[in-house]
Order: sequence, then structure tokens, then C-alpha cells
Amino acid sequence: MVKSVWLAAGGAGAFKAREMIEREVRVLRQLHHPQVPAYLEDLVTGAGKSAAFHLVQEIIPGVVLATQMIGHRYDEGEVLDVLIAILPVVVYLHGLSPPVIHRDVKPRNI
Repeated sequence: MVKSVWLAAGGAGAFKAREMIEREVRVLRQLHHPQVPAYLEDLVTGAGKSAAFHLVQEIIPGVVLATQMIGHRYDEGEVLDVLIAILPVVVYLHGLSPPVIHRDVKPRNI
């Protein structure tokens, strides 16, 4: 999987974006869990207004929860199954020192 982030062409916004991306890379490099796509590489292509940051991660086969939810309303048991399935990775992340807090857990990211 390749995650691409466009970098702003200058100003404080570009600096902050770059800082956030570098922090994400540092965190991803330290994560080693079967439910977390492994960090493989990061690179910047282009320059100026066309600069883009690319984050390359391992592909983990599966279906995105948001896709599974299209046309299907989950009952209480199915919701609990999803929560139980993601619990090991949450426990792993929170058990790190310092703990990693995802801050964007939603069906599109599961």
C-alpha cells in the first residue's frame, strides 16, 4: 500500500505538515504487530508546489470495515466481534512506551 501526502508549497502550513509526516514515520518504524501494516519506505517526489510525500507500507489482505458496512446494518453481536478483533492492536499500541494513540479510529481505517 502506498499512502501519499501532498506537501504544501511553503509557509507555516508546509512546515507543520512536514513535521507531522516525519512524526508519523518515526512512530510507524517502531510498530511491529500483525494487525498493523509494516513500514517499508518513505520518499519525497517532485519539488515546490508539486512535492509529494509517499509512505509505503505492507499490504494486509482484507476488506475495509467501511466497505463491509455499505448496505449492511451491524447488529450488537457483529459490533462486538469487530471491537474484539481490533482490541489486540489497541492494547499493543497503548502498551508501548510512550503509548501510541491512533486518534482516528473509524470504519474507513479498520
